[in-house]
Amino acid sequence: CSIVEQFQKVQVTANQVWCDFCLDQPLAAAKTCLNCETSLCDLHLQKHLEKPALKHHHMVEATLSLADRKCPEHQELLRYYCGNDGVCACVTCYVAGAHRNHDVKTLKEAHDEKRAALSQTLRRLNEAGRLTDGASAELADNVRAVEGTGADMRDKIAALYREIGAFLGKRERETLDCINAQESDVVNRLKVQQEEVECRKRGISKALKQLQVLYDQRDPVVFFKEFAARDPGIISAEERSTQVTKESLDMKMMSVMVQKKLEGVAGETDALLAKHGFHTQGGSQLTFDLNTANRHLVFSNDLKTVSWKGELEPYPNSPERFEHYSQVLCSQGFSSGCYYFEVEIPREHTMYLVGITYKEIKRKENITAALVGFNNLSWSVFWRNRNLIGLHNSKGTPLTYTAYPCKIGIWLDYDSGVLSFYQVADTLTHLCTFETVFTDPVFLGVCIQGAGSFATLC
Repeated sequence: CSIVEQFQKVQVTANQVWCDFCLDQPLAAAKTCLNCETSLCDLHLQKHLEKPALKHHHMVEATLSLADRKCPEHQELLRYYCGNDGVCACVTCYVAGAHRNHDVKTLKEAHDEKRAALSQTLRRLNEAGRLTDGASAELADNVRAVEGTGADMRDKIAALYREIGAFLGKRERETLDCINAQESDVVNRLKVQQEEVECRKRGISKALKQLQVLYDQRDPVVFFKEFAARDPGIISAEERSTQVTKESLDMKMMSVMVQKKLEGVAGETDALLAKHGFHTQGGSQLTFDLNTANRHLVFSNDLKTVSWKGELEPYPNSPERFEHYSQVLCSQGFSSGCYYFEVEIPREHTMYLVGITYKEIKRKENITAALVGFNNLSWSVFWRNRNLIGLHNSKGTPLTYTAYPCKIGIWLDYDSGVLSFYQVADTLTHLCTFETVFTDPVFLGVCIQGAGSFATLC
């Protein structure tokens, strides 16, 4: 055999524990008696245990390391375990040594207790492992579901844009056909004029040649003879001024036509969005409700822009008016369906709140609970001192944003109880999502403060 195999055999033999009583042909030891400090094969172990004086000796698995089983200080067997120091101890250590008056138990008792505790730990770890396996499988299913949803969404979006493209392509062709027809009519009329002008041009050229020949005639007799023979109408006919009627495309008619062709685009797009499961209602119909407006707020004529001012406006008293905070709600409430709104607050120094609230929010109290997001009736994002926070019931979550969030998008799925906020720039960046069960109509609310501050419903 090879040198490696010989070495491995020697190692196995060297680590083997042999019976100390088998003299002629040693057998492998089954146990080691710590009292006798001997190792015994199965045969000698049986004889050892049959002797009454020896049957209570302490047996362990066969080992060569007997020194590890003895107290290094007293050279006695380790029979106890000290709970205070976490070490094994001999009788002398327990009775009169370093572990006297400590929490000491026999090795078996301590071993049983530790194993019982480990058994509980093992059960918990096994349960944790089972739960982890379940969580891992659930996450794997979730990944597959998200990937599947993403694939379905891409297919839906591709189909949606194909249909929108086909619809717009049809409208484009119809519009271009109308423009081409008008252009053709105008060009044809201009070409008729061109032909008439070319005909006159040829007549003038002919008259010029005839008259030039007559003019060049030096013989008076021949001159008058040819002069009398000329066409008398040629000069008067060709001397008439050429009248040109200018033509142009009717741009006003084209603008009206394009507008009419595009009038149905929004409706058709909404129909296609609904067909492919993307239909949401926009916020273009939203307007601010003057009856709820704090007196520090003024509004544009279309009630879509609100501005803050230091002086109080003489608004009439109203039970719905916010008395102490520069806050206002929109007139339109929502009790079903999906909606998407945008609110633009372009000035960075503005303190603002944008959110959704039930109508029952407090109006007259001078407490923060009257602010959108600071009670259990509302949800909002709150911008102040360059910090953006998601708020509900006065509990805030710091939000991550890129540049100053000058436009906030709000997605409301009333029936599913989902309210999400987005930072709107070139793309949408998710800020936070609240999940709840809506029970009553909800309203969009805005709060601004600071000189020059204003917000616009987009």
